[in-house]
Amino acid sequence: MNLPRIELPVFDGDNPRGWIRKCRKYLKMHNELPGQQWVEVASMYLEGKSEIWFEGILLGTNDLTNWKELAKALCMRFGSHSDVVEEFNKLEQEK
Repeated sequence: MNLPRIELPVFDGDNPRGWIRKCRKYLKMHNELPGQQWVEVASMYLEGKSEIWFEGILLGTNDLTNWKELAKALCMRFGSHSDVVEEFNKLEQEK
């Protein structure tokens, strides 16, 4: 099946819940992509302060390789407290 050509928007630190939602839909559409590569793909769409934050996480050896953990960490760093709780409650385990 040919998928429509859709680009994942970059995340610059604004509206983490919206970006995570779009990112999850994008990654689900590309179901040939194994779940363990979701973080690697998503990290290529981080820009500005979110990219600097992610690089700092990697340098600090707090390696985020799990999509659920990345989404939670993004919400904790860039969202409001209510956003963190709400987004964490919506997370689903992927294959």
